[in-house]
Amino acid sequence: MDPIVAANLNQHPRNSGQAALYFDPADPVDIADKIYRLLDRPEEAQERTAIGRSLSREFSYYRTAEETLKILEDGLPHSGYPEPEGKGARSPVAKRFC
Repeated sequence: MDPIVAANLNQHPRNSGQAALYFDPADPVDIADKIYRLLDRPEEAQERTAIGRSLSREFSYYRTAEETLKILEDGLPHSGYPEPEGKGARSPVAKRFC
């Protein structure tokens, strides 16, 4: 994994936090400055890479699917399936996709 240089737009800072170095997307000089900064400062690049690895552990397709399914099941009217029973039980919909 390499360090991230990203545009300072909407979701990037919220998702990448301190792992990325942000630039103004309308300023080509700022973009170049941020890239050169990480090339000139390998310690900072390594630190940001380590932060990025740590953040990446919080995300997975499985976790995203589980959380999306929970939102859908909680927010949609009853589908006609029986309710799951027991601790950790999943609905037939969840079993199908996860």
